[in-house]
Amino acid sequence: MLKNVSLRDRVRLAIGIVTVFAIILSAAIFVVAFSQLLNVISTDRQETEVQILQQQLVLAEQTTLQGTKILVLEPLLRELIGQGDAGAIRGYVVPRLVQVDLTSVVLVDVATDQRINSGLNFAGTPGEEDLLASARAGSETTALLLTEDQDLLIAASLPVRNETGEIVAVAIGAKAVDRAFLGDLILNRSSLAVQLLYDGTSLTRFSAEPETLGLLDQTMIGSTDDEAVVITQGFTRVEGRAISEAFVPFAISSGETVGTLHLVIEYPLVGQIQQAAIIGIFIPFIVIGIVLLGAANRVFTQDVLEPLNTVEQAAETMTQGQYDHRVPIHHEDEIGVLGHAFNTMAQAIQKREAELVSLNASLEQRVDERTRELQTQATALDLARLEAETANRLKSEFLATMSHELRTPLNAILGYSDILIMGMGVELDDKGRGMVERVHDNASELLELINDLLDMSKIEAGRMGVSKKPLELTPFFEGMFDQLDSLKKPGVALSLQLDPDLPSKLVTDEGHLRRIISNLLSNALKFTEAGNIDLIVKAEGAAWQIQVRDTGKGIAPHALPIIFEAFRQEDGSSVRAHGGTGLGLAITKRLVEALDGKIAVESTLGEGSTFTVYFPLEEPNHA
Repeated sequence: MLKNVSLRDRVRLAIGIVTVFAIILSAAIFVVAFSQLLNVISTDRQETEVQILQQQLVLAEQTTLQGTKILVLEPLLRELIGQGDAGAIRGYVVPRLVQVDLTSVVLVDVATDQRINSGLNFAGTPGEEDLLASARAGSETTALLLTEDQDLLIAASLPVRNETGEIVAVAIGAKAVDRAFLGDLILNRSSLAVQLLYDGTSLTRFSAEPETLGLLDQTMIGSTDDEAVVITQGFTRVEGRAISEAFVPFAISSGETVGTLHLVIEYPLVGQIQQAAIIGIFIPFIVIGIVLLGAANRVFTQDVLEPLNTVEQAAETMTQGQYDHRVPIHHEDEIGVLGHAFNTMAQAIQKREAELVSLNASLEQRVDERTRELQTQATALDLARLEAETANRLKSEFLATMSHELRTPLNAILGYSDILIMGMGVELDDKGRGMVERVHDNASELLELINDLLDMSKIEAGRMGVSKKPLELTPFFEGMFDQLDSLKKPGVALSLQLDPDLPSKLVTDEGHLRRIISNLLSNALKFTEAGNIDLIVKAEGAAWQIQVRDTGKGIAPHALPIIFEAFRQEDGSSVRAHGGTGLGLAITKRLVEALDGKIAVESTLGEGSTFTVYFPLEEPNHA
């Protein structure tokens, strides 16, 4: 690539590359060290957030207990409990729930074990009996309970005493753990989002920025330890944002873990700090590099370029016919050696020039002799070309005949293997059936290859005729699409788009058209692992076109000129990965040309390809 670049530019390029490499290497070392420092800082930040979160959980539990205690100590509630009027109790309690920051309160008569008011249903809730027993014993406790609706509650139980101090009822106050609760946990914190995990499932989630909730789906849920705090090392980038994660076990008063809080922390200044650090290290290195580059260029110009320019001027003088000119030698270094070599060459050229003058007289005769030899060789080449064309035609006829003969035994193999697979005539065990199925599959592949060879040989031998007839377009394309839809891969979507402006009928060769579309769609399916394949049929002026567009691996620019040649694919690795003879697109091009059409391809490597076929618009009444 550098053969046409001057020595001056090559040396300057080498100096520049060394300088840039040194700058990049030094900056990379600094960035790695700085990133490690940021990771340490982020870990400290996570530990602080976890400590604050745990403190807020304790505070939330205490708040629930405090709210229940405030309600229990109100004289009016105790008076209503003594009267046993459930409706009056409910009418008093419900408006007070918001004031004491509770979701629900259940009151249980100690004497009858019956509910006094209808509150949140605790039936079957783990820990309910422990709460009731604790309150009957006169003590207060809190617990995290799971209701039948899979909602988590922080519950507190307290005894209700009459004027004499006797326990007459038990009050269980509860606060639901929902988005509002999670919002309170991260209120005024730098945390980005928090969600509550229970038994591997996200029960509820909250974020101060609702649009960022999607980040929770791209993190490491499922890899947490429910028995201990888990803090990810350093920070990662998700959707261009620097975040870290912490998983905090959510335990009840007894110490049993009943859930995990997943905390996501964002570091909005990380990118700015990194950018500032990179700029801070690059600018000094770039300045030093420019200074070194200038000094090296000055030395190079004085000691190398100027002597070389002297040699260059001497060479230009020689091109004007002054072969007696010589290069002055000032230094016995490498440039001096070059000057001696140049002077030796000039002396040899001067001597050679004299010899050429003496040989010029006989040159015309030698040219005439050579001309006659070339004419003889041209005649021989014409004969060889004629023989090659004859051999190629005979080869095509031979392939057409042999391919037809080979299909007959292959069809028999396929027929008998189908009978064996269906269990007709003989019963096979699983191993035998597998072997027969492999015979059938390989025979099918061989038949497909022979069919391609037969079609190609027919085309080359001029035996592939064209029979144009009116064709209903909509049923034809929908039928082809249905056939190929059953062959699509998982993750690949097929779509058919028919232009409503197309005539309902067009004159064409249905068989050739079917083979063209089948080859293009099969080619798209072969090289598309995921994405879309679109079949588009539309009118365009006095023509109509068929497009097959895919989102596959695409075609390299150097391979585009050869993909329509017989037995050619993009490269050897493509053949090994996908198989095939390389005849599909070659046959397609020849069939398109037989229908007076043309085919074109556009492709971007890694993004997909679009094959477009153009045909003249022939309606039946114009046929």
